[in-house]
Amino acid sequence: AAGKGEAMSHAETKLDMEIEKRAIAQVAEEICAVVANLKCNIFTLAAPQEHLNRLEAVMDAGCLKKLNKSLGSDLTKTSLKELEVRFL
Repeated sequence: AAGKGEAMSHAETKLDMEIEKRAIAQVAEEICAVVANLKCNIFTLAAPQEHLNRLEAVMDAGCLKKLNKSLGSDLTKTSLKELEVRFL
């Protein structure tokens, strides 16, 4: 019975990894669509550090060329004052 439980756990882990991989790819695609639609020449990418490299790895080459800087930070948890100092 333990083998069956381990197999289910392994399958769930693989499924979770695949869902996360697809989510990262979808977010990267949406970022690049916004960059293209707004005709940005450069942009800064801010994302939690644990996702940053994975996002960059799946962005298309044209979009990636416009990437000026990356910030490994979750800006949703940053105060407005700190955002103003950082970006204005």
